[in-house]
Amino acid sequence: MKLGIIGLGNPLRGDDAIGIIILDELKKLNINKNIEMIDGGEGGFNIFHYLQGFKRVLIIDAVDFGGNVGETKLFNINDTFFENLQLSTHDINICKIADILRILGKVPEIFIFGIQPKNMNYAEGLSPELNIKKITEEASKIIDTLANN
Repeated sequence: MKLGIIGLGNPLRGDDAIGIIILDELKKLNINKNIEMIDGGEGGFNIFHYLQGFKRVLIIDAVDFGGNVGETKLFNINDTFFENLQLSTHDINICKIADILRILGKVPEIFIFGIQPKNMNYAEGLSPELNIKKITEEASKIIDTLANN
């Protein structure tokens, strides 16, 4: 089964860049060949095309779930939390894209690795509370689980 890992983020919006930064860190690791890593940039409808080629997808992004800055949480796209939530600063609700894929009969199993941001205003660089090494390790463990189950 092919697993897609999609990092989302905008490097000009502070902590919103975390998804693509973690994706870049994961690319440096020895990752399973049945995993494809995609820089989804700022997301939007581009995600629609990325999702179609996989049976299972993990989206890595800044998600304000009310946790402590740098805290991570794994969500399933079917969690009611996502029904009205925009992923970080991106154009479209991921649930709407999943609904379109369901209609087409092409919806993969979608998970979101959410990272609690502090600042998503226009700024470059991440908040110091975001521990890249720790977050990358947590993401890697989840990827191993998703790839092997």
